[in-house]
Amino acid sequence: MLEGAFKRPGGKTEIICSTGVPHIGTLVVFIPANFAIFAPLYPIALVKFLFPFRLFIPVICILFLCSCKTIQPIIQPNVLEEKTKDYLFTQLEKNQFQYKWFSAKINTEIKTPKATNNVTVRIRMQKDSAIWISLSPALGIEVVRAFITRDSLIFLDRINEKYFKGDFRYVNELVNTNLDFEMLQALLTGNNFTFYEISKFESGTDKDRYVLNTIGRRKLRKELKGQDSLNIILQSIFLSSQTWKIEEMKLNDLNSNRKLEAVYSGFTAIGEQSFPAGVLFNFKAKENIEVKLSYSKIEIDMPQSFPANIPEKYTPMKFSDYNLKTDEKKE
Repeated sequence: MLEGAFKRPGGKTEIICSTGVPHIGTLVVFIPANFAIFAPLYPIALVKFLFPFRLFIPVICILFLCSCKTIQPIIQPNVLEEKTKDYLFTQLEKNQFQYKWFSAKINTEIKTPKATNNVTVRIRMQKDSAIWISLSPALGIEVVRAFITRDSLIFLDRINEKYFKGDFRYVNELVNTNLDFEMLQALLTGNNFTFYEISKFESGTDKDRYVLNTIGRRKLRKELKGQDSLNIILQSIFLSSQTWKIEEMKLNDLNSNRKLEAVYSGFTAIGEQSFPAGVLFNFKAKENIEVKLSYSKIEIDMPQSFPANIPEKYTPMKFSDYNLKTDEKKE
């Protein structure tokens, strides 16, 4: 219903009308002067146009608002480009942690099926030459000291005033393993070590990581047949596709049915290099042992001393006194 029409400056006519439709009410329409002659028809045309849609106006408004939401793009997972084993080993070697001397404090948690113990370890290393380890519990009293070189091991039991002096061969025969100096040094620093030449490996991917696996066990046994090998080891090396650092290492001893998993994390900058400040070792055998290392106070290329003199009052250590259990070899 037309309620009034008024002339406004600028040549426009203001028409006020009541539509008689709920939710719409009174409308004010501004019309250019040259269209003012049609003013009596506008309210009727407007009402006829809006009336059939009166119930849909709220719905239309809701749909309009919903349509304004930002459409999230679908993120496709990155697919790693296949790399050859030679390329991966080259990148791995280029990004090894380099040092001449190394020292650090290591907060260590050792979990066994029977107990969990926390100790502080202080470590010093001269690359490819010597590893010195001092182990203290929470009270800070040294209980064990070890000095390890390529061809000798010295263990000092400070509590019981005993010592062991020998080599890796004796320890490997005692606990039926293949541990050597290079392997221990690499495990402690997140560097690479391999039991076999590159030809015994295959390359692959695992989500966002590259993997180097030894060839299948049957093929490996066949190729190693007749060789003087204590145990046959399957090895998997997981590499970061960004830094080429080792993020995980798996070893599977087929003869003794024992496994070692090492997971490296918390990479921190040491100079211009990256070092894994967090290391988790998981030894799986008859009894599983988990060792968690948290490195701090890391220093490199500062000469270190390795005090490991055996006091005269110390007596030779008998491993039977320490209840060391060994796993029997599988035939």
